[in-house]
Amino acid sequence: MPLQKPRAGNEIECYSQLVTLAASPLLSTISVPSLALAALPHGRSARICGFRMNGPEQAWLDALGLPVGETVMVLRQAPFGGPLHVRVGSGAEFALDLDCAAGIDVVMAAVVPAPRS
Repeated sequence: MPLQKPRAGNEIECYSQLVTLAASPLLSTISVPSLALAALPHGRSARICGFRMNGPEQAWLDALGLPVGETVMVLRQAPFGGPLHVRVGSGAEFALDLDCAAGIDVVMAAVVPAPRS
């Protein structure tokens, strides 16, 4: 029996080091490691799954357009440990301090190989 597509309404729960996805009736859970946005390789997409910071900082990131569930990509980092240049799913771009980026947990998007012709 082939795996079924995930049903609408499945929830993603983020913990500091582990994300559990309820994918289908055949798979009870899939464990995917999370990492800090500051550690995300440049050019890779990821989804924000949680924050490790206080309320006002998290509210500021929400207002900027970086809520839980948003897609984000690190474009580059300024020299000498400077801020990260990131792009979110809406196309907006921001510079984030490394300490701030270290407090944002993300899960890398799956890399799906192109189909062979």
